[in-house]
Amino acid sequence: MEKNSMTNKSPSNNLKYKRITITVPEELDFKFRSIASKKFKFEKGWYSKAFTESMENWIVNNELAVAENGTTLVSRYLGSKMWEFFKNDDNSKENPDFNTLDRVFDCFSQSSYVKNIKYELGDDSFTYHIKSPSLSKNGKFNVEDLIGKHTFPLSIISRAFMEDLTGDHYKVKYETLGKHSKVELGKSKY
Repeated sequence: MEKNSMTNKSPSNNLKYKRITITVPEELDFKFRSIASKKFKFEKGWYSKAFTESMENWIVNNELAVAENGTTLVSRYLGSKMWEFFKNDDNSKENPDFNTLDRVFDCFSQSSYVKNIKYELGDDSFTYHIKSPSLSKNGKFNVEDLIGKHTFPLSIISRAFMEDLTGDHYKVKYETLGKHSKVELGKSKY
């Protein structure tokens, strides 16, 4: 990427702008311009707006990829804290880990979105299924609620449970989301 040192300020938003020159494959540029011109309707600055938007999206997507190890550590920490909270709150004497896990799943099953959550424990895996026939807003299936309120917390708590139970590391091996969701955790080298 070649950069030109010329910068200017836009009077409308007080941001500094930098003119850059890049080289990209011709076909890619054609496809990009074709879509961008349709979205921005050739209004003034349409190509710069589209390119800025694509750079912002690239940054967001790649920040997550670069921070994946950090994100995993954060979710591991949150999962272990949530698991400890449920475990310390459980007075069961017999099979305390499984009774606590049952309580966790019962807690998430009481949601108006989720009607049925079941789990299976394999030799080196832990799988749970969520049946969520009413998971919708305005007649549309709401995947964001399913992930944020159910699969993410259940995955990190289940992983903490399996790691506490076995002493091994686990990670999500398989996930499908929808009205019948399935998440499988498997043993990992970390």
